[in-house]
Amino acid sequence: MSTSKSQPTPLKAARSGILNRINAFRKDQNGVAAIEFALILPVMLSFYFMLTETANGLRASRKVTIVTRAVADLASRQADLSTANINDIFSAADPIMKPFPTSAMGMRMTSIRFDATGRGTVDWSSSKGSSLAAYARCTSLDVINTATGVTIPDALKVPNSSLVLAEAQIPYKPVVGELITGEIDLRDRLYMRPRISEFVTQNGTVNPACP
Repeated sequence: MSTSKSQPTPLKAARSGILNRINAFRKDQNGVAAIEFALILPVMLSFYFMLTETANGLRASRKVTIVTRAVADLASRQADLSTANINDIFSAADPIMKPFPTSAMGMRMTSIRFDATGRGTVDWSSSKGSSLAAYARCTSLDVINTATGVTIPDALKVPNSSLVLAEAQIPYKPVVGELITGEIDLRDRLYMRPRISEFVTQNGTVNPACP
């Protein structure tokens, strides 16, 4: 007597086909790497741009510090500064700041003079750029300290002497993060004592003592 195998019902065949497709889909690894890359790409780009912007900002800030030191150093090496000398010193910022533009950069150099009592006032001041205006002559050192946020140590307030104050400021615009942080003002200032004389005069003029 022969026996015949039972044929699968349509329902069982359909169920078996669905399970086979599910197993095949579960085992299929095609496209997994692409999906993972698509998920991690925004995070990677965010880190990349964050590091790039931070590095560029630090480099620009460092260049502003170098400009400030260069202005103070060059000015303090002279006994007298003509208008042409001052413009030449300010022009030194252009090669230092490259590749950052200097069209919006402001610079200021000021001679702070101390009288016999150690009271400091502005002997003369000159600036370049609209962001930093020259101080009026005889402006009190207290006003300058408030404006710059720098307090001169008492040890530097030597009677009948002077200091050269150099300041630089530039607006830094992040390439990508400007919409988040906006424009950032990078600035620095530095005091330096004259090298070859007690006072650095401007255009050969010896100003009278401030009242």
